[in-house]
Amino acid sequence: MFTRLSGRLSGMRILKAALVCLLCCAAMVPVAEAGAPYGAQTYYGTAVVSNPNSADRLNLRALPSSSAASSGRYYNGVQVTVLEYVGMDWVKVSVGSGSGSAQGYMLARYLAFGAAGNSVRSAIPRLYVVGYSPAALRANGLSGAAALGWYNPGTPVELLGFGSYWHHVRVGGKIGFMEASSLSGAPSGGSSGGGVSVGTRAVVNNPNPADRLNLRTAASSGAASLGKYYNGVAVYVLQVVNSDWVKVRIGESGAGVAEGYMMRRYLAFASQADRVRSAIPVRRCASSAWNMRAGPNYYSREIEQTFGWNADVEVLGVRDDGWWHVRSNGNTVGSGYGRLVSGYINTRDMRLQ
Repeated sequence: MFTRLSGRLSGMRILKAALVCLLCCAAMVPVAEAGAPYGAQTYYGTAVVSNPNSADRLNLRALPSSSAASSGRYYNGVQVTVLEYVGMDWVKVSVGSGSGSAQGYMLARYLAFGAAGNSVRSAIPRLYVVGYSPAALRANGLSGAAALGWYNPGTPVELLGFGSYWHHVRVGGKIGFMEASSLSGAPSGGSSGGGVSVGTRAVVNNPNPADRLNLRTAASSGAASLGKYYNGVAVYVLQVVNSDWVKVRIGESGAGVAEGYMMRRYLAFASQADRVRSAIPVRRCASSAWNMRAGPNYYSREIEQTFGWNADVEVLGVRDDGWWHVRSNGNTVGSGYGRLVSGYINTRDMRLQ
């Protein structure tokens, strides 16, 4: 009798141990997350950025945290390679491979894994190289990084992700980084932003000709001013930012040109530009000899143009620090754009306030 009871107890202990073992094993089985059809803890391969709102972009973070620095914001349809899972919320990914790729962390719930990525509708926009010289595709977002290729103005570019100064792009099958200032939403000569085109010439046109138009460091009235420009100054559109702002270059070419942002409503385009009455002051040199500089400081490169007492200069724009943007008026050794300290210019009869 005792032997039978002892045997039954031993069997129950064995059964209980087996049940505990099964429960422990079940707890170790990965649970699939939304958007991760193979189980977020086991699937390695490709995934696609998939925001529920296609107008949103997904941050590539330096660390698996929503407060970590972002190295770019990526559009729906961008494919990434899954490198590592961090908890149930984050995955380490690579956008591209080799030179020109970027690695970081993305939220798993905004990725479609494996075959699910095939149904994501791409929101990747197309931009174009702008300017008057080829733009470099670089291995990373540094101006000294290795160039992976050079692309002429008008070349179409797929914008994978964007940052403040560098964009992560794909061009001609290659992935890398291009300076934001070298890209725009329309090709040279193509329409963008209500009929205004990249490459278009415009002229400063304040309703009050005594006023001047600020050239800003950013597309905002609160951004720092790079100078205040007179009616009649010609600019060339580099980028159509929105219905209010355009990025422009003052000067056709050379070291003494200036780039920044101006309000569209104070610019005249097309045939209207030809009807703007110039308010650009022409003033005589107030020193025996001087040289223009490329930028508004004494450390900037000196432009090799020496002027004498009888030299005239067109004052395009003025700055509060006294470094003015000027153009030589043709009766000098050479002709071009640059910066001069106002003390070298006869400012009599000029409206400076």
